[in-house]
Amino acid sequence: MNEEFKIGDVVRLKSGSIEMTITEIDSNIAKLTWMDNSNVMTEKELPLEAITTESKYATAL
Repeated sequence: MNEEFKIGDVVRLKSGSIEMTITEIDSNIAKLTWMDNSNVMTEKELPLEAITTESKYATAL
């Protein structure tokens, strides 16, 4: 699946993770921001290929 990402998208790692928000995109790298378990804002840069907007944890209504 080839996803188009934009700033503000809420994503997860394809392998599963907490929700993170894209704050910057540069070429094929996304800067992601999230609140950790201690309510500290955390940032990390990851390749776009590692993230998805799909949730492995979504449940049917």
